Amino acid sequence: LQRSQYIYSYIHNNGWVLSCGQSYQWGNWGQQAYTYQNSIIQELMVTFAMRLAAYPNNGYYDPKELIERSKHLYSWMKSNTIQDSSLIIDGVDAWTCEVNPSGGSAYWTYNSGTLLEGLALLTEHTGDA
Repeated sequence: LQRSQYIYSYIHNNGWVLSCGQSYQWGNWGQQAYTYQNSIIQELMVTFAMRLAAYPNNGYYDPKELIERSKHLYSWMKSNTIQDSSLIIDGVDAWTCEVNPSGGSAYWTYNSGTLLEGLALLTEHTGDA
């Protein structure tokens, strides 16, 4: 549990950006600046947060904070990467919020599966379907 909390904190503290509606940027944060907010990091962080929220007395994260952050990420995805067709694009430019022309418009099936896992866990915590 402690290792999971550390990893979650590291990603949150290094990857959270305020641009483009606040979400996580993709990249190796210590080596170069990345300007890409892709779907998979948002989806994985929803799942990660909901897994941590299963331990309400962990002394580290308030489950309510994790749930609210997960709801925010899902809302961000609905605004930026989930298309009208319900397909999920790979990501957007972190500064312009536009689809990245070098692969950002690609659809990868793992995005849908990963998001469904996170949303199922979020539903378990909130009771909202």
